[in-house]
Amino acid sequence: MLATADAVQPSVSPHGRRVAYWGHEQGRRDIWTVPAANDSDGGAPLRVTHDAALDWNPVWSPDGRFLYFLSNRGGSMNLWRVAIDERTGVTRSEPQPLTTPAIDPERAVVTGPPATIVERSLRSTDVAVSPDGQWIAFSSEGEIREELYIARSDGGGVRALTDDEAMDRLPHWSPDGSRVAFYSNRNGRNEIWSIRPDGTGLERISSTQGAGVHTPVWSRDGGRIAFHQAGRTHLQDVRQPSPATELIAPMPGATSGFTTWDWTPDGSGVLGWTNSPNLKGVHAYSFASKTYERLTTTGWAPVWLRDGRRFLFLSDVGQLYVGGRVSREAHEIFGGYVIDRFSLPADNRSLYFTALSGEADVWLMKLR
Repeated sequence: MLATADAVQPSVSPHGRRVAYWGHEQGRRDIWTVPAANDSDGGAPLRVTHDAALDWNPVWSPDGRFLYFLSNRGGSMNLWRVAIDERTGVTRSEPQPLTTPAIDPERAVVTGPPATIVERSLRSTDVAVSPDGQWIAFSSEGEIREELYIARSDGGGVRALTDDEAMDRLPHWSPDGSRVAFYSNRNGRNEIWSIRPDGTGLERISSTQGAGVHTPVWSRDGGRIAFHQAGRTHLQDVRQPSPATELIAPMPGATSGFTTWDWTPDGSGVLGWTNSPNLKGVHAYSFASKTYERLTTTGWAPVWLRDGRRFLFLSDVGQLYVGGRVSREAHEIFGGYVIDRFSLPADNRSLYFTALSGEADVWLMKLR
């Protein structure tokens, strides 16, 4: 028997032991859990929250150790979580905020500590957030097979996008969020493929010869994909049935290749980096002039902010920096973690990253 007059948005725990829900009681909306029908432990429903705040939409973490929910207890509606015993329903912590109020991405200032949203025994890497910020895709390492996974942006609902013998790596969302590009050796050598977020519609995009290809980067309008082969960047029109590829001009004087990592917001060029000792750092390439513009003397994995004037990138030791195209100045905005990969949704208001650690988690932090 439920302890409230109604039970809304039920969420079954990962191991089927308890069901979380929210319900009305004396004018409040609180979170409860109740034993599942097939659970032998039995017992009455237990409160998760009991206060004046508006709490709703509970979702279990994949390991059952946390219950995530929405609440206005911080002054505005945001994401919170509480540590919980999945078997007994006993809470193990006070509610913890995971997001902050509205922020200003123009300032590119990180506020508040990051929160772990995906905890796995295997290393999670190559995180990519969907343009609308609702989903994250990531790949796994440390196993014989390397697969792609998808989860809600709060870390819930983790499921595999691929499940086969192939090595599937580096997911990248299309601008409309309808597909995820990645590179895979599923046909014997690395080519670029794409798949829908529901795991259907697997398609091969590139068809090349020679060395395998890697690092797909979708253009802002969704019409082309940049990828790499033997140190060169290819551009491929994905709207054609059998699209031919074109090469961007090689970097003059470079002793190692240029790696494209993002497109300019207006689609007029790409952003990337080189490890060539004499040209090391982040560079922007213009399609019109076929020239490179050196923006930093160190760093890699650059991503434009939406203003088109500044970009985020990683230092050689995995710290997050912001650089300016006009000012040519760069400074650290977040340290304390050795960041492996990071990704921004279209509004630039959140930043998801994977950090090299013993637990190999996916984290979320906020920009302001």
